[in-house]
Amino acid sequence: MKDKAASRLILHTGAHKTGTTTLQHSFAQNRDLLARHGLIYPHVGPNMGHHALTAIWCDRSARLPKGFFAEKGPGRMLQEIVAAHASSNRTVLLSSEAFSQGSRMAVDMADLRRRVAAFDQVGVIHVLREQCGFLQSVYLELARRAVMEPFADFLARALRSNRVAGLWGEHGALYDHLLKGFAPGEICFADFDHLRTSRAGLVRFFLRQAGAESAAAQFVPLARDRNTSPEPLAMWLAQQTIGPHVPGPGVISVAQDSLREQFGADCRTTLYTRREAAAVQAHFAPLNATFAARIKPFQPDFALSKPHMPAGRVHREDLTQEVQRSFLARLEGRRAQYRAANPRLNGSVRGHAGPSPRARTKPTRLIAAQAGSRVTVARHQPEGAD
Repeated sequence: MKDKAASRLILHTGAHKTGTTTLQHSFAQNRDLLARHGLIYPHVGPNMGHHALTAIWCDRSARLPKGFFAEKGPGRMLQEIVAAHASSNRTVLLSSEAFSQGSRMAVDMADLRRRVAAFDQVGVIHVLREQCGFLQSVYLELARRAVMEPFADFLARALRSNRVAGLWGEHGALYDHLLKGFAPGEICFADFDHLRTSRAGLVRFFLRQAGAESAAAQFVPLARDRNTSPEPLAMWLAQQTIGPHVPGPGVISVAQDSLREQFGADCRTTLYTRREAAAVQAHFAPLNATFAARIKPFQPDFALSKPHMPAGRVHREDLTQEVQRSFLARLEGRRAQYRAANPRLNGSVRGHAGPSPRARTKPTRLIAAQAGSRVTVARHQPEGAD
């Protein structure tokens, strides 16, 4: 519980794909309301989160435009936040999943803690996601930006290293990283599955943690969630069929229609085969048990979701050539409509729904891809994406 006379800093460090973008947009939209309740959500550059601040410790010049920093630079921006609020009775919330990235993009946690030491209280909140859902969501996020390796290869690398794209797959390794700068009592973990199914939800949880739950009655929700992942097998079907290109939303929509035709209007899908899902569950179960035992003295009531596959999912091995043929036929029809409406373009715009010549001549590509055939790979680090 926060001392009403004390200043407090809360660092929301992620993880990626746990509703962070939606939370950041929600708090930015309600910034004035939150300030009236003693919770400061600083404006840092044009982004709704505070990703620019992490450039103090790692080179993000290729990923973040100069407009994020103006003439101040990230170090000066953080220094001004500390100077403005550390001697007050306010709570400041800084939110960026980039705070918890690893590898070469890692934040120096000890230096971060020193830079914010003027606050009376400092805490870290990190939302954990069970690994089956986490690994799939990261893959889908990367696949929206670049041509990816087959999911089976991606998954095999993640299980060998317990990391993926610079992110922590093992909760215990992430905890070790946070402990380089923060005491165990300063770190609070929350479970993503629990938060998104609870009545309070992610936003209310953070308002409660920040001592500003009274703002919930006037809080204006977003019109829609931000940065949601596409339906897994729709993305995968489009990705495997059109060749080494990133599929546009129109192509993914056609793939979704084909899946609904085959498996029902309410079908939910997963990139995993059943064997892969079982392997992830078996790999992370003992690691998660060790982690839960480590934090139990500090969060005795915390419950960690186990890696799991929700019932009723359509798995990758459930796809057939019939689904692919339906997809290609729908794609050809959609492209013909587009060519008729835009004769000058001759159907050359790949972002619109319609198969490339390569897709029309490769009716068995989907089945070959299930065996793990390789495509050109571009591996990108997630950058402040939820």
